[in-house]
Amino acid sequence: MADDEQKIDIVTVRLPKPIVEWLDSLVKKGIYNSRSEIIRDFSREFVERHQGGKNE
Repeated sequence: MADDEQKIDIVTVRLPKPIVEWLDSLVKKGIYNSRSEIIRDFSREFVERHQGGKNE
């Protein structure tokens, strides 16, 4: 695997209905293509903030 490729794992999460509805509204508005894309983006940003930008 090349250095720039990352293994992707599948993770199942349970979220309260209002959060799922909010995620769906972002998809419906065309801001994101899917719930998964939103959660990946938010998770990546959270980790980068709390690890000082390090990808460990």
